[in-house]
Amino acid sequence: MSRILALILLLFVLLFSNCAHDFPEDDFSLTNQVVFNLINEEGTLKSGVNCAWEVDYAMVIISYGKDRNRKTNTYFLSSYIENGVLYTEPLTLNKLRRGEYYKLDEMLLYADDDLSQDNPIGDRLISAAPHDGSKFGMRARRPLSVQFEVDAFNTTEVDLSVFCFEGANPEDFGFVWFQPSVTVVKQKWFFGDFCTSSFNDYTGSLYDLGGDLTVDMSAIYLIELYCDNNNDGIFYDDELIGNFSNEEEYPSGIVAPVSVIYPDDSYNENHFEIRLFVYMKVINGFGYVNVGNLYFEDDNETLYKTPIISRNLQNDEAIVHGSDNIYDFIIGNCNIEFADFSFDI
Repeated sequence: MSRILALILLLFVLLFSNCAHDFPEDDFSLTNQVVFNLINEEGTLKSGVNCAWEVDYAMVIISYGKDRNRKTNTYFLSSYIENGVLYTEPLTLNKLRRGEYYKLDEMLLYADDDLSQDNPIGDRLISAAPHDGSKFGMRARRPLSVQFEVDAFNTTEVDLSVFCFEGANPEDFGFVWFQPSVTVVKQKWFFGDFCTSSFNDYTGSLYDLGGDLTVDMSAIYLIELYCDNNNDGIFYDDELIGNFSNEEEYPSGIVAPVSVIYPDDSYNENHFEIRLFVYMKVINGFGYVNVGNLYFEDDNETLYKTPIISRNLQNDEAIVHGSDNIYDFIIGNCNIEFADFSFDI
């Protein structure tokens, strides 16, 4: 009898163990969709007009990770209206690890005047979501203070209030660095190549997962952006604005330029530092190595390798992006024409 009971118990344990592996809660490679339901609030600035009808697409800025060392991505989503409610097309995101979460940082809705669908420069900002605690945020049912997770089973729906932007002060929305008359979001695009004759040493690395190993590989890189808040020429750790990387998308074969987004205070001259880290071989395996820094002021499109406080234009060649508005860089000995700047390793 005891042997039969033991066999039953063993079968139960095996059955439970096998079933446990079928549950996807701990599978962080899973993706699912997020849809934003945008509530056009009453009493908006365009009296008697529902400005939602003018919206063509949304620019969505989302940060993710743990409370410290979060990363930021920008997405452009087409929009549509159904039963009087403005929706974005679904956004597919990965399920995050325990302790990590997504946070919706900005929701900006545009009329696509230049028919680009993904470039707010030249387009009209129609409406936006106000931040919690701002003037409009106090009037909104769903202000912009939204954290969310991606569920393994269900589509995530995020309800969000938006107000028409025409005539509004940016302070009313809580983003004091937005200006209706200029580019709403300052951003710079980067794309890099990593060249090494020791490419076979990268077997098992993220480069290997992303495709064939070659002498010239699309770089996996991380950009840290800092702002010199007190203009003393030193960029401290607590002056970090954000991290921007292509690491998450690289293994899937998606190699796209990285967008670096930053606030430019129009009332002061702001000094910025870009710290460029490239994923490469280190003593104990693979990791990010700081290959060099770049500097720029305000929304200036020209980059330099020295900060303004010590810059000598005779010895520091100006770096400008190409006709595609992307700063193309090379790391190592690459035989590539038209690169905008390079760092040796």
